[in-house]
Amino acid sequence: MKKLIVYGFIALIGWTCFYDLTNGALHFLNIDEIKAAKAENTTPSKPKQTSHYKKVTVASGDTVLSIMESINPHQDENITKMINDFQALNPHVDPNAIKIGQTYRFPVY
Repeated sequence: MKKLIVYGFIALIGWTCFYDLTNGALHFLNIDEIKAAKAENTTPSKPKQTSHYKKVTVASGDTVLSIMESINPHQDENITKMINDFQALNPHVDPNAIKIGQTYRFPVY
């Protein structure tokens, strides 16, 4: 009886190894997508028009989006793109924590 349990355990380990090597334990993940995501995180995104920006000093009640809407009144850009462009022009600045009296660069579209 002990031999049967040992052989069954060895067969289970062998089948698990075979399945893992042929299908992979994480077969639902695409390796190319993972590499692309890592490359995006390590390479800072740059706005299309890096040279076109305006320096603005933040006043009380201003937000990144309100300033960008006043600079670009007729532009309907994606909010995420606007935030990413602001971060590219102002590295090491949290767009949710801009400070009154500080001057930042805002993209002009």
